[in-house]
Amino acid sequence: VMLSKLSSDSIKSQKESTQIAAEAIHNHKIITSYSAVDKVVFQLYAQSQALPKQAATRKSWMAGVALGTAQSLNFITWALDFWFGGKLVMSGAITAGAVFKTFFILVRTGKVIAEAGSMTSDLAKGSVAVASVFQILDRPTQIPSAEEKGLKLPEIRGTIELTDVGFAYPVRPQNPVLVGFNLRV
Repeated sequence: VMLSKLSSDSIKSQKESTQIAAEAIHNHKIITSYSAVDKVVFQLYAQSQALPKQAATRKSWMAGVALGTAQSLNFITWALDFWFGGKLVMSGAITAGAVFKTFFILVRTGKVIAEAGSMTSDLAKGSVAVASVFQILDRPTQIPSAEEKGLKLPEIRGTIELTDVGFAYPVRPQNPVLVGFNLRV
């Protein structure tokens, strides 16, 4: 549950940095023309990554503690089995074969517990992803495509004309992109 909450927080905080990256890619020509990559994009992206980095660090610590606990329980089980089994064999209450049968049963049980502990972060990510998918599926559409009511616009006729257009990016004024461009639509 705790790892699930941390995964959810991490995904929410990643959305902002993903949006910055997507907008930077979409508008890369404008950003490059104004030489704003270092000044704006990298700084905004670095600031937006601060919270996800903290969340990932916290999640890593939690996963590490959980995995360490699962592994230590495994080894503690081994130690207790051999210690107590040795005492019982010495007193004659049990045979060495019975000790090893018990040992292997406990080892397998410990491995299952350890593997379950290591999979908890994956299960947490999966539960967050499933919730996100169902949230999108349950959202009502904003475009009622089945309905035919609504404002029907009249047919519009007209022309647009561009004459002798020139353009160059501010960073490279010596390399014009458009020179004497004419367009009639």
